[in-house]
Amino acid sequence: MEDAFLRTERLLLTEIPAVLAQTGIPVTRTIRRPPAVTGRTVLGTIGFGGPHLRGALSLLAQVAMWERSMPVAVGPPPFSDQLLADFVGEVCNLLVGRFRNRLLRHGVMVLPSTPTAVCGAHIEMPRFAAATSAWYELEAQTGAVHARFDVTFDESFVFDGEDAVAVEPNDADLILF
Repeated sequence: MEDAFLRTERLLLTEIPAVLAQTGIPVTRTIRRPPAVTGRTVLGTIGFGGPHLRGALSLLAQVAMWERSMPVAVGPPPFSDQLLADFVGEVCNLLVGRFRNRLLRHGVMVLPSTPTAVCGAHIEMPRFAAATSAWYELEAQTGAVHARFDVTFDESFVFDGEDAVAVEPNDADLILF
């Protein structure tokens, strides 16, 4: 299933910078490495699943980086943990939606779960034993965002075609509640 992981990883890595740019975080470089983040952070995560794969996408960054990326209409920092968690959760939601659209073009159906986010210091995410997992560091002018991709494939998992247009993407804008 290594080939399946590498193919889904490539699809995801085209969407992460696009979603971050859409939310005011233009990415200048992406490298595969685990996070080395200190201080207060916000971690957002969202699961997804389908008939032949399941997994999660997570975003982690320092509070100050997320604050610099908040929409101007929200007002100046500092922001409450609730607002930061809502923002990061919504970014995760946008990301899994775009990833879902990309997978659908290859005949892979997934549905998203509800995003969740936590704020705090020393947040760690242990690796799931059953999943293939990778961390990425996305550098931006506002700071670094760390993304994690966890996925498990059933033995019957296959890609259909090469980027066939199974659905027309409907990429939404960021909405804060």
